[in-house]
Amino acid sequence: MTHPLEFITTQCPHCGETFETRVDILELGDSYVEDCPTCCSPIEFHIQEGMNGELDVTVRREND
Repeated sequence: MTHPLEFITTQCPHCGETFETRVDILELGDSYVEDCPTCCSPIEFHIQEGMNGELDVTVRREND
């Protein structure tokens, strides 16, 4: 991974809308909250490095 920021496409766990967002790969292993650009609900993002070095981002509702 060469760039500290990568664009990903994900789906809001609240409204189901698909959107593109940037994640900071220097924050591997960390979680952060970002609001959905459609419904404005908070989404918790968790960033990990997959087995083959690929970016693995999981999203969930903030309070789940």
